[in-house]
Amino acid sequence: MFIGCVGHQYNVKEIRYVPQSRVAENEIRVFVFRISNFTGSGNKFAIINNDTVVGSLGSGEFTSFIAKGDQNLVAAVIPTDKEDGARGFHYFEGRKGEEVYIRFKLAMQEDLGMKEISREEAYELMADYDYQELQEFPKPKWRVDLLSYYRRFLKQKAD
Repeated sequence: MFIGCVGHQYNVKEIRYVPQSRVAENEIRVFVFRISNFTGSGNKFAIINNDTVVGSLGSGEFTSFIAKGDQNLVAAVIPTDKEDGARGFHYFEGRKGEEVYIRFKLAMQEDLGMKEISREEAYELMADYDYQELQEFPKPKWRVDLLSYYRRFLKQKAD
């Protein structure tokens, strides 16, 4: 099977990550880590929060953003895919005033997709991974609101 490689579709910049101050009461600071591995390493994934592009990650990179909604769906999508489906997504509710750490793994094995990780695991990844910051303001909107798009799956999961 041949899978082509895709470069950045968005203006991102690799910068030194500097830990931020406390999270405001009405915000959620979200970190997304793309696990470093060979599978899909040539693809850059757009990181979407509900309907907004918040980052773009290659293998062994991470980003962070502020989420303000009560319901959040974070997804990793190849920007050139014709479908709006995500290669991985993580849904969470509430969590205002907290930090949420999510890892994304693209692999040909069982442990793939997105899942929440501990602060300790996140800090270990921060020490080894490159921090990517989206340089586009305002942040671009995605083709669809992925939270609405995936609601049917979230509803089925809750039932």
